[in-house]
Amino acid sequence: MNSEDATTKLLLEVIERIGEKKKIKQGTVIVDNKSSANHFYVIINGIFKTVKEVNGQPCIICFTFTGDIDGDPLVFMDPPEPYYKLIAVVDSTIVLFDWHKLKSELGEEVFNKILNYYLLKYIQFLQARIVENIALNAEERYKLLVQQNPIQSLEIPLLDLAAYLGITPQSLSRIRATKT
Repeated sequence: MNSEDATTKLLLEVIERIGEKKKIKQGTVIVDNKSSANHFYVIINGIFKTVKEVNGQPCIICFTFTGDIDGDPLVFMDPPEPYYKLIAVVDSTIVLFDWHKLKSELGEEVFNKILNYYLLKYIQFLQARIVENIALNAEERYKLLVQQNPIQSLEIPLLDLAAYLGITPQSLSRIRATKT
């Protein structure tokens, strides 16, 4: 087992021990400006969308799927109020955990190692999203999403998926009708 696998395994073991498992109904907002920025979530099963208001309009900035860890990494800089909403796209199950409890459980050295690892992963994710949005058109981004999440991507409502891609539902229907 490499150190990355061992780190992930340790993190998941501790989260399972200190976290709170919750069933979330479709459409439920689990993060907004009234919730604690200290909580993060491991998605046991389900799909969530991250929605940020841009120029007064809701904008879907990403989807998270089974196995993902979601939350606001800016909490480590200066605990802000969340600037987005995290909404269940389908009925889902999560494990909710608090970073402060995780730090207490792991100790500062191990916690910092895990934190740095996941912040680097988050940066990689953001870089990939920027490149995708610059270099790929909506059809290519759709195909990439389906390739990366072949089963769960089909559960995302057409309106949400079209909004995420920045196209009309009719354009997305045309894309879906073509052979991939």
